[in-house]
Amino acid sequence: MEKLSQTCASLDERLAQVQADGWNCTPSDIAKIRSLVEAGLRGTLTEAEFYQLAGGPFGMTNSFLYRDVYAQVVSWAVLTAEYLNSVERLLRPYRVVEVCAGVGTLGRLMRERGLDWMTTDEGPVNDTVKKCDALAAVSIFKPEVVFASWIPYGSPLDGQLAEMVAERHIPMVVIGEGNGGCTGSDALYGNDQWGIIELGWDEVFPWFSDVPQWPGIHDRTQLVMPRGAGLIVDGKGICGLPV
Repeated sequence: MEKLSQTCASLDERLAQVQADGWNCTPSDIAKIRSLVEAGLRGTLTEAEFYQLAGGPFGMTNSFLYRDVYAQVVSWAVLTAEYLNSVERLLRPYRVVEVCAGVGTLGRLMRERGLDWMTTDEGPVNDTVKKCDALAAVSIFKPEVVFASWIPYGSPLDGQLAEMVAERHIPMVVIGEGNGGCTGSDALYGNDQWGIIELGWDEVFPWFSDVPQWPGIHDRTQLVMPRGAGLIVDGKGICGLPV
């Protein structure tokens, strides 16, 4: 609870700044943003609640405001309870290293569920995230699975990470807009050294509940499976491309 309280303090600061900057938002907007963010930090936000709080009929200005506050305080991706359950089911047995972890909310929530999950970032903002370059983190901490969320726009890092996990024959989970989106580089897609599974859409994982999407944003979760990589989920083996 101490870490959660410290994070909530940053929410108060961000909301105070929003009002000081003269954003065109109502007390109802502020209340909805607070509910959205606090539920996100607790890991209790359901998909239905997300769309009720943030998916209503408002203009792009307020849509941007809701997302901006949520992204700064919680995560770039919307971490619903359904999504957290799906990630836990997918990765529970594995040692996970998350790169580009931001404020580290996903890792904190996964550790609270008992998963072996390390969060890293080049520029951490709190002591739950270890300061480490993404490529160095994979090399140093030797994960069984790499997790990356919203790799910076225009960065070749997703392709570089895919090459690293291909060398190690381990999977990587990526949240972003995918091929052609603002987080997907050409280096990640169309490479015959790994296959890419759309979690939540592929028939192999019909139970996976993916992240919901903000207006105009096309978030999705993808599983990068290099040659020789594998996962055991629900007692069944999921294999990458043949070596």
